[in-house]
Amino acid sequence: PAAASAENPEPAAPTKSSEPCPPVPRPVVAPERHPFVGLSAFIGSGTLPQVAPGVSADLGARFGSFRAALVGSYWFPSTARRASDAPISIELSLVTAGLRACGTLAAGGWSLLGCAQGNVGRMSGAGQHVDDARSQSALYSDVQALVFAQYAKWQPAPQAGLGLSWAVARPPFGLSRQNVPVETFRPASVAILAYWGLVLGP
Repeated sequence: PAAASAENPEPAAPTKSSEPCPPVPRPVVAPERHPFVGLSAFIGSGTLPQVAPGVSADLGARFGSFRAALVGSYWFPSTARRASDAPISIELSLVTAGLRACGTLAAGGWSLLGCAQGNVGRMSGAGQHVDDARSQSALYSDVQALVFAQYAKWQPAPQAGLGLSWAVARPPFGLSRQNVPVETFRPASVAILAYWGLVLGP
């Protein structure tokens, strides 16, 4: 009798799936934080009598193209007087603390910063050349718009800037005539600022 032969079927080749593989998610990288410190000299017109100088220091960090810093400023004393009151005058000074936020545009070794800043502090005044001199202090606050140019290839990096200040709290200061107060000075609604300084940090 003829032997029956069994045929073993060949395994089928695997078929390729028509559905594309899902993309591998990329990890989200947070921008690096780079701390910096700065020291500047400035002059301002409108905040104190005449053109008044001052110094400021800031401590902050850079996150990519964004910067944030705490800023402390001291305005050196400046004198206000009326022509009819000479030589009697008022000596005024100002101390403020504020928060500055900036966006940065880099080009070559230069960085251009556009900033907004808010400040609050105490303005102090004292009578000069009067028998009964008194001291007075009051709340001062403002908001500022600033532009800085910084040469980042040097360390510390030199920078210069210009700005406008809009006073929010404008305390009046004055002299007393026959026990009647007469206003001698009040900060202007808008002031102009110019800065020169150094920044240490990337």
